[in-house]
Amino acid sequence: MIREQYLMTLLNLPANKLKDAINALVDDRERESRTLDYKSETYGNGDEAKNELRADVVAFANTSGGTVILGIKEDEEGIPKLCGLTIDPDKLANETDRLEKILGSGIVPRLPRVQVDAVTFDDSKVATVIRVS
Repeated sequence: MIREQYLMTLLNLPANKLKDAINALVDDRERESRTLDYKSETYGNGDEAKNELRADVVAFANTSGGTVILGIKEDEEGIPKLCGLTIDPDKLANETDRLEKILGSGIVPRLPRVQVDAVTFDDSKVATVIRVS
């Protein structure tokens, strides 16, 4: 129960606190759960990738909410590691806009509580966080 409450706080954090939260998830070796999903890459532009993004977000919307973090890969034991996305940090705003547009189309009814944020880390790695509440 404590673990789920900890993960649910991700949904309510201001964007400027996400970097610390992601670092804590990695440092604490927090595995995926029913409210947390990691992806090593961003979603692509093809129909299949867009549908995967929509399906992942709708799955959280149909339960108690959750967070997808793009830019984290898991090792063979499910331990997360920040790998970062292959996106120019200067183009992160474009990436968050692209993901928001994908989520804004093709889902009926429209999901009112989805937030997409970009996070830049000290070593120039970047991640994207999709929060569904």
